[in-house]
Amino acid sequence: MLCIITALAWTNIKAQNGVIKVQICNPLVGQPNPCVQGEYLFGEVCADNFFSNHNWVTIDHGSTITGYLDEAGTIPSGNVYRQKVSITGYDDKNEIFNLQLHKDGKLVQTMKWRFHMTTNANGEVTAYMDNFEVICK
Repeated sequence: MLCIITALAWTNIKAQNGVIKVQICNPLVGQPNPCVQGEYLFGEVCADNFFSNHNWVTIDHGSTITGYLDEAGTIPSGNVYRQKVSITGYDDKNEIFNLQLHKDGKLVQTMKWRFHMTTNANGEVTAYMDNFEVICK
């Protein structure tokens, strides 16, 4: 996945009507781009996170991601992307993850992840679904 969490910066914490809003920023360092062979992605991904009663919503309206031709991030590929992300979930049992990369205003990549786990009263997993898809345009 493109969102590798190596460090968290918690800023802008607000509580309103039982909803906690937290802005979380994570560095994106040298992630391979599944749609451009030999390209590695770098940037800082900042998203607003809303937490309430074990539910959460994460929204990133446009972090800038830059492509490089090496894992160290020293040789630019010339590609600059705007990332849009939405994640919804419930207490580590459900997640719906949608990520879009746009280049020059055009959608060039979509990543989708659906995860669901059901447990019985004993805590045993009775159903599990994990579906990941990358669409290159």
